[in-house]
Amino acid sequence: MPTLTEISIGALSRRTGVAVSALRYYETLGLISSNRNRGGQRRFLRSDIRRVSFIKAAQTFGFTLPRIKELFSILPAQRTPTGED
Repeated sequence: MPTLTEISIGALSRRTGVAVSALRYYETLGLISSNRNRGGQRRFLRSDIRRVSFIKAAQTFGFTLPRIKELFSILPAQRTPTGED
């Protein structure tokens, strides 16, 4: 059973409007990461909703996925960024 801070890939897709296939692609690029449950299903942190939303917004401004990955390297990986970040 997932913890309260984890959501399925389907829930992440519904919450962000990003296709499951795109989320898998983001994961292969290292933009987001998941844990696997005992059944092998991906489980994402709730903070990944904001990460994916950031990816979508950055793409609308013309940023490439490799550039977005560079920008993520300065942000915390396991939590939502704060104003100080």
